[in-house]
Amino acid sequence: MIGPWQLGLIIIVLGIPLLATIDILRHRFRDNEKLIWLLVVLFMPFVGTLLYLGLGRKKRIK
Repeated sequence: MIGPWQLGLIIIVLGIPLLATIDILRHRFRDNEKLIWLLVVLFMPFVGTLLYLGLGRKKRIK
């Protein structure tokens, strides 16, 4: 059986990288930055998501 804290942990571990991926796909970036950020988030979900939220969101084209 999965307990409530385990379910919350699963949602966090899968949900936050999914939201970062959706955010990357919805916005425009210069040159190949979109592809690079997608690969970073997909191959390193925890660290890549933190990097994207800290650095990548500033690189979007307004």
